[in-house]
Amino acid sequence: MPVEFLSSEQEKRYGCYNGEPSPQQLAKYFYLDDLDLQLIKKRRGNHNRLGLALQLCTVRFLGTFLTDPTDVPSVAVNYLTSQLGQLDAGCLEEYRNSETKWEHTALIKQRYGYQEFHSQPEHWKLVRWLYQRSTLSPESPSVLFDITTARLAEQKILLPGVSVLARLVASVRERAANRLFKVLSLLPSQQQVGTLENLLLVPDKARYSTLDRLRHSPTRVNAKSMLAAINRLSEIRSFGMSDIDLSRIPPTRVKFLARLGAASRSAAIARMPDNKRIATLLAFIHLLEYTATDDVIDLFDLLVKGLLSKSKREGEQQRLRTLKDLDAAALKLAEAVEVLIDTECEDINQRYREGQEDQLGALGLVVNVIVLWNTYYMDAAVNELSSLGQATNREDIARLSPLGRKHINMLGRYYFLLAEPILKGELRPLRDPNAREEFDDLL
Repeated sequence: MPVEFLSSEQEKRYGCYNGEPSPQQLAKYFYLDDLDLQLIKKRRGNHNRLGLALQLCTVRFLGTFLTDPTDVPSVAVNYLTSQLGQLDAGCLEEYRNSETKWEHTALIKQRYGYQEFHSQPEHWKLVRWLYQRSTLSPESPSVLFDITTARLAEQKILLPGVSVLARLVASVRERAANRLFKVLSLLPSQQQVGTLENLLLVPDKARYSTLDRLRHSPTRVNAKSMLAAINRLSEIRSFGMSDIDLSRIPPTRVKFLARLGAASRSAAIARMPDNKRIATLLAFIHLLEYTATDDVIDLFDLLVKGLLSKSKREGEQQRLRTLKDLDAAALKLAEAVEVLIDTECEDINQRYREGQEDQLGALGLVVNVIVLWNTYYMDAAVNELSSLGQATNREDIARLSPLGRKHINMLGRYYFLLAEPILKGELRPLRDPNAREEFDDLL
């Protein structure tokens, strides 16, 4: 049970003044209320009054009585003398050499309820509090020692010797740790215990143990590292340690054991006692799964950010390469728009009027062609009907219009290859009047 955890500075400042108290400490520990003044004023002699006040405030501040009750900072002495009617601090020399100081110690214990360190049940309550705190919190022994010292002063329990309190803190802390190791070591099954033990072994043709290999996170941001991180997470999950319920174990203690496993070599873990070794490995693998998951997510985030940044850079570079062409096209468009919206530009207006005249001329040409075409063929059709012996009413013939155009498609572009009879001036054959065709109801 190691107890050499206290530094020389801690041992030196234990149970004695270390510099002058602050104004806040003077107001809290060295202020004399009415009950204090009533007790002090009953003493005979200024040296007894000031000496009793010093011992009373010292035990409040330090939690113990000093062998030399006058070994107090001057600022504290002056603060007390100002409350006692400006007593002369030189009278303390007489108090130092008197036996009355021991009587005052007993009086303060009796009147204010201060108890010795080993008195019961306060000692048992202290051990129970210390055990509970050691179980729930992974505080270092030195920190726990200082906290225990402050609690003793608060509970009006006189401080023991520094080695006595250090041994108590070390023993209770060790007992709490052993219980934690035992509870954790009983949680995994025999198969899981074997899996944890195998983590400490070095596989064939390998330089490191499985534990040393798994504790290292990916260090590069690329697809190969991403694949390695995913494989690492899959291997850790295959151990099945996340299925073990650790909710009854204080999370801070689990994290402390996990940090211990991460910082210790495999050989050092292998030399630990059985319960501590299994508990350390279990805590380490249990939290390593969360760490490995975070590594995969972080690495994926970095890869995506890298790809997006690369795409953005390439887009900006492409835009810079085409910016010159875009500027030239924009300038040309601006010039064209200026010409279009300029009402005083005679050239544009003249060409527009010329375009309209051409359109009207083309329209008139098409109308004339349709009239001529229909006139020829209507005359041919009437003659054909007359030759067949069908009666034709001259009034109906007078109503025929050569402007029928449903049978003529004027959309698109057409190239005509005329038949030989047409080239000689002959007409196309007339259709059979008894056959219903597409244009019967259009003329």
